[in-house]
Amino acid sequence: MSLMPGRRKTRVGKLFKRQVLVTVLCVAVVVAVTLVASYAIFSKVKFGTEYNVVYTGNLSFSYVDLSEEGNVLGLVSTYPISDSEATKLTPFRFSVENTGTLVAKYTVKIVEDTATINADGCSDNLLDLSYLRYTFDKGEVKDLKSSVSPSNEKEFIVYEGTLQPFESNIHEIFLWISENSPNSVLGTHYHGKVIVEIEQAEGSNPYERPEDNRMKVTDIFNQENLGDTCGTYDDGVDTFFVGQCANNYLWYSGKLWRIVLKNNETGAVKMVTDNAITSIPYHSDNQTSFENSYADQWLNQEFLPTLHDYQNYLVENSTWDATVDSSDTPIRPNGTTTVKRTVGMLNAYEYFTTYNHSEGKATMETGYLNNATRFWLITPYSSSDVRVVWQDGTFTTNSREGFGSGAGIKPSVYLQSDISIISGDGSTTSPFRLIHDEKAVENGITLLSTRYSGEYVKFNNSLYRIVGIENGLTKITAVSKPENLMETQFHHERVILTFVDANIKNDLESYYQSLDEQFKRLVEMNTSWYLGSVESNASYKNSICASVDANISTLHCEKTNLVTSATIGLPRVGEMFSSQIAKEKKENFWTLTPSFSYYIRHINAGGGLNDNSAVSTYGARPSMYLKSNVVIARNNTGDGTYEHPYEIELG
Repeated sequence: MSLMPGRRKTRVGKLFKRQVLVTVLCVAVVVAVTLVASYAIFSKVKFGTEYNVVYTGNLSFSYVDLSEEGNVLGLVSTYPISDSEATKLTPFRFSVENTGTLVAKYTVKIVEDTATINADGCSDNLLDLSYLRYTFDKGEVKDLKSSVSPSNEKEFIVYEGTLQPFESNIHEIFLWISENSPNSVLGTHYHGKVIVEIEQAEGSNPYERPEDNRMKVTDIFNQENLGDTCGTYDDGVDTFFVGQCANNYLWYSGKLWRIVLKNNETGAVKMVTDNAITSIPYHSDNQTSFENSYADQWLNQEFLPTLHDYQNYLVENSTWDATVDSSDTPIRPNGTTTVKRTVGMLNAYEYFTTYNHSEGKATMETGYLNNATRFWLITPYSSSDVRVVWQDGTFTTNSREGFGSGAGIKPSVYLQSDISIISGDGSTTSPFRLIHDEKAVENGITLLSTRYSGEYVKFNNSLYRIVGIENGLTKITAVSKPENLMETQFHHERVILTFVDANIKNDLESYYQSLDEQFKRLVEMNTSWYLGSVESNASYKNSICASVDANISTLHCEKTNLVTSATIGLPRVGEMFSSQIAKEKKENFWTLTPSFSYYIRHINAGGGLNDNSAVSTYGARPSMYLKSNVVIARNNTGDGTYEHPYEIELG
């Protein structure tokens, strides 16, 4: 379903019925909410408890009255008055806010309220509107009739504007009887309503375009005004974003990506996830080739299936150059070692270019690809070492901590050049969006299990991320450690081998008991947690699979019999988002995966995978399965991003 197959329009306002008997005329404000579009365009339409908020898919809008006059748009005088006197009195004030993720165009109208006229029985005693004057936001003073709508003589357009997502405005309206009015106005009535009409803006910025005129992903590199710290560099083969760029973010399939380069010949756009998606060992001992490595398997067996319709969005079987390079100033690799894959990782030259060719706008430490966590590159350093980006942004090798320690995986893909951008300005709060991000709705609700791995949900006033779907249950993991799990031992004694009898299991149960009852009801009780061991240089698949097959994913492998039952668990090694996820949240935390003897795997503050004694003290990020009937809440205003997570409830 297309996000923009037409125009989205709605009206918001609020009805006030106060009668002021001593006045000659009174004007009430109505908020009438109507939908002028087909159901196919909107995923849902809901109203707030005050009937002043409307939600229509990714377009939502709120209207708040700020008047001190009892929420009445009244005449500023009950008798004719001069323009200068009228604008010194108290106006009617109200605010509008775009609470959605699309640019909104809105129109403020004053409209005859026929329902109130009929109820009042004054249809034969109405004011001649030629005598009404107004000003909007203390702008030009006008006769009301001068602003008549071309489509309806009883509607008057007093303002038109646009609001970016999450932007708001405060407005004022003065309305009065012209000083030139005859005595015949006395005793007459006028009943009107102020209506705020909204619709999805088309063409209000370069990224909100009608279907036949949308920006393509390859056009992102044609932007002007990249800022003082961001630029582009063309090496004759690819054009790179270089420097400290803040406008090359893209949201796709529940993940935030950074656009890195476009190929000059094909226009395909290469991007990499903003954060590592997991932390695992790279390969078995002293093996440095990307092909058939643990990293290769994880990217193309575990990660790729989580991407929406990737056959039609990504360039399949792209060429990834994994040629050895041990230089501190890498040059473009010569293609000695390449592999064909849909998902890969950046090579050392690509990482180096994003800051080195920025004309002094960035260094290793300040380039946009450094987010203070370590991650693997596809480039071998030698026959025994692989290149790693350290948390300070500098190059290092796996020998610094060893293959078994592990580092973050930041997947990289090529977007097809003709994919359309439908919204966003490329910033972290408003990333470029692709056409597919429409929620799947059935009978007016959206099952959480239909959403993308990586999207954010608000749970018990904390931020969680969707890990994946297992047996119809949605698995989520906390983004950061709760207050009561900031520091905890895995077990109080060194003899512990697994999560089965660990003291941390009791701590997690206590966390569950501390949840608000409405959230406890969302959690599936006593689910299975796999406890396979991932030793040094071993495959991440050992954490869940009975045996490891390089060609079979963790989803389809036969599961290990090392399993326990619990309501709340922890991330396991190799699972989605068992990694450091943000620059400002660098926390040591436990996984539930042992390594050997009494050692347990944990993710360190730099994003590395390490092991330590069970009596060590780290934090815990709870993980849980939500029931199959958990849905996105009916009053939800989020879009699944870090800044605006989904609100959820039982269906």
